Amino acid sequence: MSKLKQDSRKKTPTENTEKKYEELKIQNEEYLAGWQRCKADFENYKKRQEEWAENFRKYAHEDLVAQIIPLIDNLILALSHIPDTEENKNWRLGLDQIVKQGENILINNKVEIIEVKKGEEFNPEEQECLNENNDNSAPSSPNQKNKLTVSKVLKRGYRMGGKIIQPALVVLG
Repeated sequence: MSKLKQDSRKKTPTENTEKKYEELKIQNEEYLAGWQRCKADFENYKKRQEEWAENFRKYAHEDLVAQIIPLIDNLILALSHIPDTEENKNWRLGLDQIVKQGENILINNKVEIIEVKKGEEFNPEEQECLNENNDNSAPSSPNQKNKLTVSKVLKRGYRMGGKIIQPALVVLG
């Protein structure tokens, strides 16, 4: 009978306090874990926003730059067709200055001009081949590779922030 009395008796205040303490401890751990997840999510959000803002600053004016490039390229093309007899005329010098001014605008906006020279090895990452002059010459030995070289540069290339905006347009020979 003494066992029956023990089971049916009410819990003491100490037992109630310990049970309540354990419940609150579990609840506290759940809240702490939720808060830590929320904090980590917020830190990740801040990093993504910082990356987005950096890319925005880097490429915000890319569209405008892409519209200026053909203007400069066409001026350079026009200047290349002026006869030598007109080389030192004031209007020719003025056009040269306009090209320089356009190039300075690009440089000030972190645009890098990709200069390609005749005879350089073809680089498909920075250059686009318009056509290839085939001379059907085979390598002199099996170990010698037939390297593609630039025979003519039609347009310069441009890079902005490591990204190619316009590849250089070349003819291979």
